[in-house]
Amino acid sequence: MIRKRRHANLVLPLTSFGDIAFLMIIFFMLVSNFMKKANMEMVPAVSSSIDKQDAPKVTVTMDEDGVVWYEGNPCSPQELTGLLKLRAEDLRDDPVHVSIHKSHPRRTFMPVIEAVSEAGLKMVLTGELEE
Repeated sequence: MIRKRRHANLVLPLTSFGDIAFLMIIFFMLVSNFMKKANMEMVPAVSSSIDKQDAPKVTVTMDEDGVVWYEGNPCSPQELTGLLKLRAEDLRDDPVHVSIHKSHPRRTFMPVIEAVSEAGLKMVLTGELEE
């Protein structure tokens, strides 16, 4: 005589997995944004007219000491051109956000501007609204 086996009704609580995955996504998004600016102190340039911009996909920063930072990592203007060319396909429609410390005159930050231009990308200079 053949007996039917009983199958246990096993139910996995998938809601808990969804909650954990959602929390991990939020955590990594926050950590990645903090890491981009964690290594430097920045006093942005001020202007009397500034337009609000979308969130940047790529940031380039020149700090008070003249160190150029690409996505939170120090680099030279020559390296910056190569790094931006590697991401050129991803960034065709999105501008590179360039932030320069307010203490720098034009002659010190022009190599950064030229590096972004040589990569063939659009650029937005960022700062704060003058009060």
